[in-house]
Amino acid sequence: MEKVMKTIVPIIVFITFVMTTLACRNDAGDNLAQQDNKGQTTEADGSITEKVVEQDGIISDLDILIEKGDKAFEERNLDEAVNSYTKALSLNPDSADLHYRLGLAYGHKGQLDDAILAFKQAISFEPNHIKARNNLGLAYERKAMLDQALSEYRQAIRINPNDAQSHYNIARVYLIRRNQDPTLGPLSADHYFRAGELFLEQGNEVWAIMAYNGLKQTKSKESEQALYEKFSPELQQKVEKP
Repeated sequence: MEKVMKTIVPIIVFITFVMTTLACRNDAGDNLAQQDNKGQTTEADGSITEKVVEQDGIISDLDILIEKGDKAFEERNLDEAVNSYTKALSLNPDSADLHYRLGLAYGHKGQLDDAILAFKQAISFEPNHIKARNNLGLAYERKAMLDQALSEYRQAIRINPNDAQSHYNIARVYLIRRNQDPTLGPLSADHYFRAGELFLEQGNEVWAIMAYNGLKQTKSKESEQALYEKFSPELQQKVEKP
């Protein structure tokens, strides 16, 4: 069983990394983003991204590189994405958002040490960058460094107790470790339940179902039933009943 788990866990973590990245990359169009008068965009989580077009209508070299990197990333041309973000960082080395984007590109390339370094750089410039902390944790998980992963997820929850992704990530690690420490089973259930609630509030049914399926693995029937009852009748038809 232990050998099976060692095989399955990295696959689950990689799938989570990919899905988390896709969710994070869509935030540029989030209605909660606010633009200031310095040519920057402040995201809902407090991270700052540079606008593609400056206020005077002139596109800078930095903006061109960011746009080029984003396009390459979306097309999964990861070498080009890394190259563009690296060049952009040479023009703006203190940008937490650029370090974060570079970390995502490295992570998808499988260069986990480089990804970890980039995410750490992002956090050094913006300690409350929750997405950088979550993705740093995912990179640690892919290297089987679960203590370090847990540390990042816990810090992310301290920054924002209502961050659904952080609750989901920490629940998954607790579930992995419950064989060594049975007391982690109930904690995993609590975090899966909270993640499911938060994803439902966001209208994110795909991740709510993933949280529910994770909750079923904890064997916490009471929590499983409680989350199931929060699902709409249509959503209930898509999952296995408690």
